[in-house]
Amino acid sequence: MECMARLSNSLLLIALISPLASAKNLISQPLYEGVLVQYKNQPNARQLQQSLPKNVTHQPRRLSATGKTFHIATETTKQARQLIQQLAQQHNIRYVEPNYRRSLRQLPNDPRLDQQWALENSGQSLSTQISQSALAGADLNLRAAWDLTTGSSEVVVAIIDDGFFLDHPDLQENIWINTGEIADNGIDDDGNGYIDDLHGWNFSANTPDPSASPNTFEGHGNRVAGALGAVGNNGIGISGVAWKVKLMLLKSSQLSLDELIPAMEYARNNGAHIINASYGGPGFSRIEADTIEALQKAGILLVAAAGNNGYDNDLLKDYPSGYAHDAILAVAGSDNQDRLSRWSQYGALSVDVAAPGDNILSLDGTLDYRFQTGSSFSAPLVSGVAALLKAYDPSLDALAIKARILSSSQTLQTEQNLIVAGRVDAHNALIVAEQPLLLIESVQINDTSNGDRYNDLDAGERLTLNITLKNLWQSVTSLQATLSSDSSFVTVLSNNDNLEQLTEQNSKVVSFEIQLAETMQEQQTLKFSLDLRAGSHQVRRSFSLHFGSLENNQTYSGTLQRHDRDQFQLFYINVPPNSGTLTFRSNAVEDIDLYATYGKPASLISEFASNAEGGNEEIFFRFTRAGTYYVTVHNFNNKKQNVEFNLTASYSAKEVISGGSLSFFTLFLLGCGYLLRCINSRSSMGTKRVASFINELAVNSATPYTSASMPYLVRTLCSRRSKSPSPESRTTRST
Repeated sequence: MECMARLSNSLLLIALISPLASAKNLISQPLYEGVLVQYKNQPNARQLQQSLPKNVTHQPRRLSATGKTFHIATETTKQARQLIQQLAQQHNIRYVEPNYRRSLRQLPNDPRLDQQWALENSGQSLSTQISQSALAGADLNLRAAWDLTTGSSEVVVAIIDDGFFLDHPDLQENIWINTGEIADNGIDDDGNGYIDDLHGWNFSANTPDPSASPNTFEGHGNRVAGALGAVGNNGIGISGVAWKVKLMLLKSSQLSLDELIPAMEYARNNGAHIINASYGGPGFSRIEADTIEALQKAGILLVAAAGNNGYDNDLLKDYPSGYAHDAILAVAGSDNQDRLSRWSQYGALSVDVAAPGDNILSLDGTLDYRFQTGSSFSAPLVSGVAALLKAYDPSLDALAIKARILSSSQTLQTEQNLIVAGRVDAHNALIVAEQPLLLIESVQINDTSNGDRYNDLDAGERLTLNITLKNLWQSVTSLQATLSSDSSFVTVLSNNDNLEQLTEQNSKVVSFEIQLAETMQEQQTLKFSLDLRAGSHQVRRSFSLHFGSLENNQTYSGTLQRHDRDQFQLFYINVPPNSGTLTFRSNAVEDIDLYATYGKPASLISEFASNAEGGNEEIFFRFTRAGTYYVTVHNFNNKKQNVEFNLTASYSAKEVISGGSLSFFTLFLLGCGYLLRCINSRSSMGTKRVASFINELAVNSATPYTSASMPYLVRTLCSRRSKSPSPESRTTRST
C-alpha cells in the first residue's frame, strides 16, 4: 500500500508539473488554495515541523479530529506544486494533494440573460436581432466559468472610450472609485497630477467627468462597459462577463493619440490590471508603441479590437492591435454560428482570438439597453474573461492571462488560418494546464542565394523562409517544426527544423526552403501551416504570403471578390537601378483606390494614394530608387459581388544630364530654391506639402537626378492634396 501511495503521488506530480500536456487534453483540475496533507500516523509538533520543507512560511492548520490531516497555505499555485513535489517523497505521508476549490452552481438572475447569446448560446432565436439559426455552445462558456468565479472588486479594468453614463443602475456598483481622492474639493489629494479624479478622467475636456456629452453620439463607452462588467445577479437588465469588477472610466472623444496615450499612462499609474481598447486605425506611432511597452513592463494586459473592415491585418497593419508587444491581446468578432464574422478583420499572425461580436446586448443611455455589432464588443467580452482570470488567481500577470486565453480557445467553424488561435472559452481559460505557448512572431523571405535578391515572391524562385518563433509560457525541449502548404504552386524542399530548447519568453528562428512554380502568374495568397511538436504537445500555426508580381509595361487583369475577404489585393514591382519615373495606373467600372509605397506594403494612410471617384486611378513617382515598390488595390465601397480591374506598372530609364548626375546635396539646394518660389507664389502651401517634398527627396536620395526634373516635382508637390485619413486618429470598432 505504501508503494501504491507513493506511486499515486508520483503520478499526480507528473500530471501537475509536466510542461508538455497534449493539445487534445489541455484541461487540468481547477486552481487551488494550498495543499492538503494526510499523515499515516499523527505527528507531534516536532515531527510536523521536521516534515515541512524550510521554504514553508505558513503554519499547518489541523483539519481532522484525529489530527492526521492538515492544510498548508501557499501564496501561489506554483508554490503549491513545488510543495506537493517535496512532500510526496516522505514515507510518513499517506496523501498529499491540491486543496481544490469547489463552488456554488449559480447563474445570475438578470431578466435579459436569455438574450445574451454571447454568454450562453443554447441555440436561441432573438427574433429580428439575429435572423440565422444559432449553434448551441458557440459562446464564451460562462455558465461553467461562473461556478468558479464571478469576478472581484479587487480587479481594475480601465476602459478608454468616448464617454459613459455613470448613473446607469446596471453599471453604478462596478464603477471604480479612486480612494485616494476626495470628491469636488479642488485638490489633487493623491498627488497623481489629476484633481478630483474620482472615477477616472476626461482626456478631451481635461476634467474629472468621463460622462458622455449630452445631445451627441457619445455613449459607445457605456455599451463597451456593459458587455464587460454590467453588475450581475442584481435582478435588473443584463449581466456583464464579470459580475464584480471595478471599471476605471477614461474618456477620449476624439480618440486621437494626444488623448489616448495619457489615458494609457493614467491607467498604468493608478492601478489598472487590464485596459480595454475598442478602437483602432492605421498609422504606426512610436510614442504609442513605447507607451504600450511600458504597460507590458508593468504587467498590464491591453485587449484591443481587431477592426470591422473585413481585411487581413497581417497585410495592412492596424493599431494598437497590431503592435508587436506580447501584452496585447487582439480580438476579432465571431457570430452565433461559431464563424468569424464577415465584417471582422483578421490576421493569422496579428489577431489572437475571436469572441462574439454580432448583436451583443448591452447598456445604452441612462436606463436603456440595445443590441450592437462590432469588434468593439468582442474586445470587452474578452477583457471580462481576463478580469475573471485575475480574480481567480491574483498572481497572474498580463502574459499569463494571455497565455491561458489563447491556449484554451476553441476551434471556430471557419477557415483555420485566419487568426492565431480560436474562440475564447472562459471556463477552459480558468482551468487550462500550463504548457508552452508557441507563436509565430514574423516570417522573412530570403532569396539572395537563388532569386533576384529583392526578397519577395516571383515565379520560379527558390526561397528561404526564416520564421521567428516565440514561446510565451512554459519552456519546451526537443521542439520539432514542420512546414507545409496547400498551394499547388509551392513545393517545400526542406520541411523540418529542430530546436533543442525554447525557454519561456524567448525566441528562435527556424528556416525552410521552398520552390515556387514557374507557372504562377495570377495574384495568389499562398497559405502555409507550421506544425510544432514536442513530446505529446503539438500545435499548428498558420501564415500567408502574397504573390502579386508585376512586370514593366504589362497590364494585369484581376477581380476583387466581395465574399472572399477580398477587399484588398497587394501587388509589387521590382525597379532596377538607374530607373527614372514609375507609374501605377488602374481602370475599373466600380470605384477602386490605389495606395503605393517603397519597401513595404502600402497602408490606407500611404503618402502616395489615388482615391478619386471611379476606377481610373494613377500614382506617379517622378524619381525612383532600386528596390521593390508596392501597390494595394482597394475595393472602395466593398458592396459589389465582383469588381473587375486592370492594373499597369511602368518604369522608365533615367534621364542623365550632360556632365553626370547630381548629388543629393546639390539636388536639395536646387529643390529649396524652387520650394521658396513655390511658397512665395502660393501662400496656402502648408507644412504637410513641405514635409511631403522633403520626404520624397529622402526616399529617393539613393539614385541620381537631373536638374530638369526638379521644377516638375515641386509643382506636383505644391498642388498635392492629401485624401488619406489622419494617422493620428483612431476609430471605434462598432458597426
